[in-house]
Amino acid sequence: MRRTILIGFSAALLLGAAMGQSTTTTEDQPSLADLAAKQKKAKAKKVITNEDIPERPADNTSSTGSGSGGAAAGSASAASGSGAPGDEKSAKGKAKGEKAADPEAVAAAQTKLDNLKHDEEAMTNGVRKIEDLIANGDDFRKNMMADTLQHQKDNLADTQKKRQTAEDELNKLKNPKKQ
Repeated sequence: MRRTILIGFSAALLLGAAMGQSTTTTEDQPSLADLAAKQKKAKAKKVITNEDIPERPADNTSSTGSGSGGAAAGSASAASGSGAPGDEKSAKGKAKGEKAADPEAVAAAQTKLDNLKHDEEAMTNGVRKIEDLIANGDDFRKNMMADTLQHQKDNLADTQKKRQTAEDELNKLKNPKKQ
């Protein structure tokens, strides 16, 4: 008898807990599908245009000798991307065989060039820091850091080549040849 009461009480307790949980879930909380739909609507994508991005002054602090080329490229991009009404007239007044530069391609090339300049400057600073550590360290540090320094110098040379290629591509986009 005692066993029957215990089994009945346990079954009633489990059934009551299950019923209480299922009604609480459906009444108080939205379904997972509703939450996902609400979150998807909240993540509306915003299109960023050139007007949303502030202009950045030309960076003339580079010590690798590319400062003059970077400043010329930066001022040329500022002149070509100013959006002044006179720009449209100059584009219309080009020779018949020339095609106008694609503004999206020029902007993408300029962004690529800016990123490469930043990478080059960071790598240059890293090489200098490693050289200082080697110069001020003991023989053990010199031996350990020599390979790292050479690796960083190789990476810097590759980045400088990529930056030069990107500058050439940007100049080609800004100044297309006659076809």
